[in-house]
Amino acid sequence: MSNPYFAYSIKSEYVGGNGSLSDVSQRVDSPPVPEKPRKRNTSRACDVCSIRKTKCDNSRPCRLCVANNVKCTELRVRKKLGPKSLRKKTMDSISLVGADFAGMNADPGLLSLLDLSCQYPDLGAVVEALSGISRDFLQEAVPFTIPSIAEEAKPLLSYLRDCPHDPTNVQVSTMRYAMLTLALVLLELLLRVEKPAQYALLLRDLHIYILLARAACERLIVFDLAENLGFDAHFYLALGDLHQFSYLALKAVPSSHKWLHLHASMAHCDFLELKAEDSVYLKGELRRTLQIWMRQMTLFGADRVFRKGRILPLNFNYEEMLSTKNHALNTLYELLRVSDHLAETGAVVPEPFSWLHHQTEFGDSNYTYAALKRNLDTVSETRILRRPGELVATQILNLLIQFKLLLVTSHKYSESYVSGELMDIIVRVNMVLGEAGTQAKLLMEKFTLTTPLLEVLAAYLLITREEEFTPESLSALIQFTTIVSVYMSDRSRPFLEIPLLSGWFARFSSR
Repeated sequence: MSNPYFAYSIKSEYVGGNGSLSDVSQRVDSPPVPEKPRKRNTSRACDVCSIRKTKCDNSRPCRLCVANNVKCTELRVRKKLGPKSLRKKTMDSISLVGADFAGMNADPGLLSLLDLSCQYPDLGAVVEALSGISRDFLQEAVPFTIPSIAEEAKPLLSYLRDCPHDPTNVQVSTMRYAMLTLALVLLELLLRVEKPAQYALLLRDLHIYILLARAACERLIVFDLAENLGFDAHFYLALGDLHQFSYLALKAVPSSHKWLHLHASMAHCDFLELKAEDSVYLKGELRRTLQIWMRQMTLFGADRVFRKGRILPLNFNYEEMLSTKNHALNTLYELLRVSDHLAETGAVVPEPFSWLHHQTEFGDSNYTYAALKRNLDTVSETRILRRPGELVATQILNLLIQFKLLLVTSHKYSESYVSGELMDIIVRVNMVLGEAGTQAKLLMEKFTLTTPLLEVLAAYLLITREEEFTPESLSALIQFTTIVSVYMSDRSRPFLEIPLLSGWFARFSSR
């Protein structure tokens, strides 16, 4: 059906008459006729004509409503265009923007208006607060980032402070996001040593800056398409999500966001595998760090979202990993690698160790506990470590993995043998943490080791009757309980709701 209004316009304006398009001779030979000012139509169409987009004769009722036997009304709310003084400015700005997003710089007024949402806090105060950290302190941040970034953290942060903000540069924006999240991790680590001046203000500004930087990265990804991003963009995005996960891990607050950031980082890392010609060393460091965290959270994490996860299989060159300089992470990876031999869906931790919801999925294996224990001890003895802190971390993680392996093979041994092995683990933990000194606190917080130590205590109390306690074992238990209570965090306190542990700590506190 044709539009009556369109037909009316063709008939009245384009057919016949002086100066019309149909009269070519008059249009060429005759002198131009001055145009009369066009009258503005101030009448209003009725509701029916407005909906059907037809010409209304403005009579009430109009002819169309009479012909269709409907009520002719003017009840629809008309659009308000605002004050007339602002309409011209608005239309001028819109016309200057153009159809292309890249042409926005044609309107300085509009750019200044949009720039109001991109004003970032000053990074000078954050960089100054982190400028006094030592090289040894930066090495403590290695588990929360990759070694190459930790070594160059201070120059990168200084560059970030002096680098002009360029919202159209993908590499600069993604690098800014990665370095800002690294500053957040370093600020949280610095809090464990000495609280910086105006810490709350620095933290608030940094959170705002990270939020804006992340939003800028997401806008660039949408406009540039993820598959067109280069190696640097995916690398910095993976690094930024790793730092976000590390910050939440340092805060020791159970949160599903840790799982999201960790898997987002692994997803960007998967894109790097497709770019085989680019920096193999950086890819190896990033992949190894992510896999270590995934295994650590699967084995020892208290977050519910990680409890149902599986230990991921190996998928990169083990020999290549040995050639790097990060001995602490290499050793941790080797220790966790031993448990991969048992990774198989279907089996759970046997009784009596299946308390709460800590069920570790392992399958049957030809490996015995003695062989696995000897393998772990060999790894610790043959690894040449550079610093005492790395040795302490390796020994504690060795004992905790040995504890997990003891649980999954406990059905093969008598209760007295399992009880003796658990006491051996408790005594060795006391020795290691007793010699660690001031490094013990940072170690316990960094690797969130209080939770698995509570599991060790619960396992021993569960399988050993009180009448079987010897003076030596009771003394070791008291020392072990003291260590656990000193380093207790909010993340570990839900485990105290287990009646076995709550009763023991109640009795211990009354001694």
